[in-house]
Amino acid sequence: MRRELWAVTRGTNSCASTSSIASGWRNAGFVHVDAKDNSRLATPVHSYDGKPVPVPLDAYRGQEIIAAASSVCASASDMAKWISFILNMGKNQNNEQVVADDALMSTFRSVQTRNGDDTRTAGFSQPTIQVSYTRDSNALGWIKGHYRGYPFISQDGSLPGYETLTTILPKRNVGVFTAFTGDGGARAYAAKTLTNIFALDLLLHGQPWFDANSVCNTMDKMVDVTMASEERPSYVGRTSEAVR
Repeated sequence: MRRELWAVTRGTNSCASTSSIASGWRNAGFVHVDAKDNSRLATPVHSYDGKPVPVPLDAYRGQEIIAAASSVCASASDMAKWISFILNMGKNQNNEQVVADDALMSTFRSVQTRNGDDTRTAGFSQPTIQVSYTRDSNALGWIKGHYRGYPFISQDGSLPGYETLTTILPKRNVGVFTAFTGDGGARAYAAKTLTNIFALDLLLHGQPWFDANSVCNTMDKMVDVTMASEERPSYVGRTSEAVR
């Protein structure tokens, strides 16, 4: 039954709701249902005239209809369990095989290439930044890419007042989850990507390629390229091709 549920929810891009069953989540909920009664939930905020303004939780009404996975809330502890579950190929904290490893790995396989027109990541590769963070194809609920030559699976989320990004390198047995509140847009996307990159470098070899003195300049370069890409005239690009 659990394997069947995994297949269904992964296929509908609702990986987080499956993890609550498979990896032993204890503090999961849905923002459109549980947020008002959960005092531990970080308050979403946007900026207005340079000041933080809370986003009313009623703004998320309807997420369960249009984007079920995007409304899942979880604690940092639960997200750590989820990443561990993925890296352990479907085994929970008790070393029980909850999801068959071949079933889990089937969700990692590319099903559609990304055609390179994603303006959000236009500045995330060389020569704009020192080490490229590329996202090349779509899988079942994942976006696949490469960092430092290692293949990764990733997924991000953007709601008004919330930003998240997960990057997992199965072959190196490392994974990173970043979440924060605040404005969205190109700068937020660059910030969460750089946070993932910094943590990945610490886990891989202990020495990130940027530091506190260079991070702002690096982010500015990424955002400048992204914004320049978004300013080009709109056109109908070629359709992404299925992976055969």
